[in-house]
Amino acid sequence: MGRKRRYLPIKKSILIVGEGICEQIYFKQFNLLNEFKELHIETKTPPHPMPTDIVNRTFALKKEGEYDAVWCIFDMDKESENPDNYKEALKKAKDNNINVAKVFPCFELWLLLHFNKSYKPYFNCKELMKDLKKEIPDYEKSKIYYSLKNLPKLLKNEFEDAIQNSIELEEHNKTHQTKSSICDIYKIIRNIRELI
Repeated sequence: MGRKRRYLPIKKSILIVGEGICEQIYFKQFNLLNEFKELHIETKTPPHPMPTDIVNRTFALKKEGEYDAVWCIFDMDKESENPDNYKEALKKAKDNNINVAKVFPCFELWLLLHFNKSYKPYFNCKELMKDLKKEIPDYEKSKIYYSLKNLPKLLKNEFEDAIQNSIELEEHNKTHQTKSSICDIYKIIRNIRELI
């Protein structure tokens, strides 16, 4: 009688492409959390931060690998400078089954929403950082800081608050037909949870 083979479960995988190195490190650190060990998160940054470059890079990576979900993160802070580039990128993403998470003014809004419900219209990242530093006084937007801190681990107890606050911000923007601050990062977090 032959030996029984042990089959290891196939890990689900998700690809996340965004312009910032901080976002890349943040999502990569999910692989270090026990509850997400059955998920492989691959993160990349494109050579250029324009939305069409982000989508093109994502599309190329998607063709090369097998992913259960594929995401792009767009910082919308420069949309007014080149609205056609954003429209083209959003269309290409939609046409190729690539999910898009938009943030305005920057990724740090996601971190702030772990602590506060905010409908405040931040017009730039510098303005938002003042409020974030009230909650995380030592915060720095740097590769070294993100590498040392493991923010997903530090903030995981507040994920539910951040998700709820993001949803309420989205609803507020729809109801008031305003382009306030935007944070779709919660959609990636929800997708990550669905895959495990």
